[in-house]
Amino acid sequence: GDAAPTPFRVEDVAALAETRALCCRGDAVGLLSDAAFAEVARRCVVFARFAPEHKATVVDAFNASGAVTLFCGDGTNDVGALKRAHVGVSILNAPEIERGLGAAAVSADVARLRARLAEAEMDAVDADPALVKLGDASIASPFTSKRATIECVLAVICQGRCTLVSMIQIFKILAVLCLVSARDDGADD
Repeated sequence: GDAAPTPFRVEDVAALAETRALCCRGDAVGLLSDAAFAEVARRCVVFARFAPEHKATVVDAFNASGAVTLFCGDGTNDVGALKRAHVGVSILNAPEIERGLGAAAVSADVARLRARLAEAEMDAVDADPALVKLGDASIASPFTSKRATIECVLAVICQGRCTLVSMIQIFKILAVLCLVSARDDGADD
């Protein structure tokens, strides 16, 4: 409206975040110090239009605050953030399938469109398993999803916890076996 713009102050971010969902654009990252950006990042809900180095800066800010980070990316520009995140998920995009459904996107319901996209992706992969093309993002991340959506994140979290528990148990068993083996070797002397 008619009010003059208010200068940005990091101290005001917490109060503003209590009443609004904050969005941060990538060009703002370069204007803030690391400490100021860390405070802003903790309060933001949406990060938009970020350059590759800014994506990595966001992940670094969350890591520095003690948060566990998961980053989804679909291209070479996401490799830095995928490597810095605690969990990296590369998403294989299928542009030919998305283009085929693009005309329907204007008039279709979003939920129906997502269902059709997922169906088309799975049909294409079932018809020709060679269709899955791994890119740079899939090389940089430990997890890769064949779908063009972030639906896989829930599965990664649930299955990742199960895998972690299983691996911890395996290491405990291996440690006990090493101790038993060392004791048996010592008893033979």
